[in-house]
Amino acid sequence: IISGFLTILPISTGNRLEKRKYASSIFSVILLLVYIILIFILLRTLSAMLEESIGFKTLRVLFVTFGILTFFSLLKNFLGEIIPHDYQKGLLKIFLVPEHITRTANQKKAATNKINCMIKNAYELHLLSHKGRNNGDVGPEHA
Repeated sequence: IISGFLTILPISTGNRLEKRKYASSIFSVILLLVYIILIFILLRTLSAMLEESIGFKTLRVLFVTFGILTFFSLLKNFLGEIIPHDYQKGLLKIFLVPEHITRTANQKKAATNKINCMIKNAYELHLLSHKGRNNGDVGPEHA
């Protein structure tokens, strides 16, 4: 538990959603690379001292694979911070903008569109009711 706390907490400083600083992202990336290298060397040494088994090979491959995936995730966050939003278009936008932000923006667009349609429909009904009164028709409120 303590080693997980000492490993995960410092690396996760680069993943905060609020206003991030370059230093915390760089610190996270460097620390992750150090952890990957140290644990890889440790696992390789242990597997050489003990018997080279399929378990150590599998553990090494899994550790390096997940370490590299985490590294690219942190690197993506860092690039999203340093590249101005004006340049984040097309594929770069898909790669750099977090999914929760895209979903929130789409949800707000849908809500705005729905409200605009409701207002347009209400306006058209209002025009129809006035048009009917101008022709001499009596509306339900005057009946």
